[in-house]
Amino acid sequence: MALKPGAAVHLIAVNGIRKFSMLRILVRLVKPMAGTLKVKGQIGLLDGKTMLDSNLSAPRSLTFWRRLDNAPPAMMSLH
Repeated sequence: MALKPGAAVHLIAVNGIRKFSMLRILVRLVKPMAGTLKVKGQIGLLDGKTMLDSNLSAPRSLTFWRRLDNAPPAMMSLH
């Protein structure tokens, strides 16, 4: 799979198919059990565990983390 900068992926599948595990592998939180992974650039993952404040919206939380990492605004895209 190849994505252009700023692109997004929406995974849809039945429960138990390990969608979240695949995302965790893509952002290098865990290693794949088989195969290889090549990532050029940066990949971000936003789940409920990354929120500092459960009352913050996803865009506000992402803005906080982007600023903390000194990433330019173009690095973050929500559609």
